Amino acid sequence: MAQGNAQLKAKKEFPKIEETISQTTFQSNRTDAVEEILLDPTSSLGHLMMTSFVAGQNPGPTLENENRLLKRLDRLYARSHMSMFGV
Repeated sequence: MAQGNAQLKAKKEFPKIEETISQTTFQSNRTDAVEEILLDPTSSLGHLMMTSFVAGQNPGPTLENENRLLKRLDRLYARSHMSMFGV
């Protein structure tokens, strides 16, 4: 998914989460119940934002960190990073 597409989807999902917060506050739900309700939508939002971040990364041969030019590895590690959002 392209960076812009992921950000657009995330922007559409956030108001739904805000509405859920408003509804559960009005209904005086217990905190643990609200956490359970919010787990899936906030995880999905995090996944979309991490997808956007990864899509925007520059896979070029070098990168700069703390004013030092670093070369990328010639080959990737056998294991890849898996974020808590599944990206």
